[in-house]
Amino acid sequence: MSVSSGHGLRGGLPGAIAPIPSAPWGAGMGESLRRRQITHSIEAQLAAQTLALFSQTPDMVALPVDAYGHKVAFRGQAIALMNTCAQAAVIASSGAANALNHPARRVQGEAVVFSVSGQSTDSAIASLDSLMKRQPDKTTA
Repeated sequence: MSVSSGHGLRGGLPGAIAPIPSAPWGAGMGESLRRRQITHSIEAQLAAQTLALFSQTPDMVALPVDAYGHKVAFRGQAIALMNTCAQAAVIASSGAANALNHPARRVQGEAVVFSVSGQSTDSAIASLDSLMKRQPDKTTA
């Protein structure tokens, strides 16, 4: 899902998932890496992770209300992946990401907004758990 495309829903209807139109980290990461003479598979890895997560979306939408914990954990995974994409874009672009009009800076800013938009206590905990790539903290449940 493109960061600038908003919520990624076709027609604004929950469950009407649109195809991923572009990479959430912006189109310039590969170019930035090549310019810096860095050969790395980060773009392919992020694309695979994004597609894998995105393909789970219809199943998550279809879950019953009592599967709230699964939905919250899924949101945490999506937020962590978006932040990983943003960090990769910043690293690839090096100091250029500091420019106000640089795509990596925009992606990083949007990742921060996505991280906290409409976040409940449970989704904040899920995001923190996902950042640490560990199982949910049972002490907060």
